[in-house]
Amino acid sequence: MPSFDLGAHGLRALNSTLHALKGQTNETQWDVVNPRGSHAIAAGVDALADITVHGSTGYYC
Repeated sequence: MPSFDLGAHGLRALNSTLHALKGQTNETQWDVVNPRGSHAIAAGVDALADITVHGSTGYYC
């Protein structure tokens, strides 16, 4: 299972990586760590993937 550290690589790198996934991928489970209150994590992903974010994604109204 791929793990992505937002503290080390940033939000744009995560979203670019997830957007590059094709419909039929073996990488269907992802862990995202150190979100540090980031918004728009995994926004617009068009692949069948289970993405678990470990930590705060900020405050939404």
